Amino acid sequence: MIPIRESRVTLARKLILYCLAVALFYLIINLGFSIYWLTRAHNLSADEFNQKILGVYLLASLAGIALAYGLGKWMAKRIFFPLKHLTLYAEKLSAGHTGEKLVLDSSDEIGELSQGLNKISDYVQNLQSQFSNKFLSMHEDLQRALEELSRQEQELIKSAKLSSMGKLAASVAHEINNPLTGIRTLAKILLDKLQEHDKPEVDLEDFRKYLFLIETEATRCGTIVKNLLSFARQDRMKMEPLDLNQILERCLSLMEYNFKVQKINLRKELSNSLPLISGDFSQIQQSLMAILINASEAMIRGGQLTVRTGADNSFAWVEIADTGSGIPPENLPYIFEPFFTTKGKGKGLGLGLSIAYGIIQSHQGEIEVQSEMGKGTTFNIRFPVSSKGVKN
Repeated sequence: MIPIRESRVTLARKLILYCLAVALFYLIINLGFSIYWLTRAHNLSADEFNQKILGVYLLASLAGIALAYGLGKWMAKRIFFPLKHLTLYAEKLSAGHTGEKLVLDSSDEIGELSQGLNKISDYVQNLQSQFSNKFLSMHEDLQRALEELSRQEQELIKSAKLSSMGKLAASVAHEINNPLTGIRTLAKILLDKLQEHDKPEVDLEDFRKYLFLIETEATRCGTIVKNLLSFARQDRMKMEPLDLNQILERCLSLMEYNFKVQKINLRKELSNSLPLISGDFSQIQQSLMAILINASEAMIRGGQLTVRTGADNSFAWVEIADTGSGIPPENLPYIFEPFFTTKGKGKGLGLGLSIAYGIIQSHQGEIEVQSEMGKGTTFNIRFPVSSKGVKN
């Protein structure tokens, strides 16, 4: 706070004294001329006296006008011009221009106000410098934090990759080891039988049985490897306009025998005005087959499978709903992860839904799952509509 100096003649006092001086000067002139002409009035007629008095008033008025003009110039120089400079400086200060200084040759309130504004300017400039340094320091800290976060993210990605590779190796080793163990055991039995040369006859039926089992287990190994290759390999898609209903009809035709054996009742509600989608026929068929197989395997004691199609906005959708056992809530977040399966040992590698998910994602599609224990599961798959429009 700027202290007020009581000993200083302030601007208000100057203005009051100047006005009093003007009024006193005007009064003295009027009074002096009036007294002068009154002392000489006995030598003048009434008309001459009135003219003299009128002249006195005119002269006093001219003197008053001159004094008022001088007062105006003084006020303009001492008040209005400095106030204008103060206003312009305050506007610059509010706009953030703190580098300039206000210089006014005045020792009154306006001078003190200019000094106050200069102090405010210095204070604001100091704050700006502090904030700038603080912001620069925060920016550097943030940059270091981002670099550290990026480094940790790369470490997590590397760890996740190593974890996935370990999981893949463990799953593949487990899945392939089982049939290989069977093949090794059966081969040993055959070798033992061949070494039984004391027997006059060899049971060819046993040979056929063991060779058939060897072929079955070897085929199983081949299926596991084929599924792994299908999961890992990203074949180039052959994009073309496709009728989703047509793909579904083909999938359901391939599953017809399974449905009959498992006593699954099929209910179809396919839209007659379904728009075409753009995609690879074989890949979309593979993804839908994986979901249909998953649904049929969930209905061990039979049930009903409902397949619906439709369109909304710019998507064509397929809904596959079963009345199976349902998926436990704790397993729902993981059903599309590679190698996740709730089936028994040797009954699957857990890649079917993962492959389906990858295919749908590569077609810019979406897949959602809703499930309730004891009531069933519903898969909703959406594909973007093709620019070709609606099928003929």
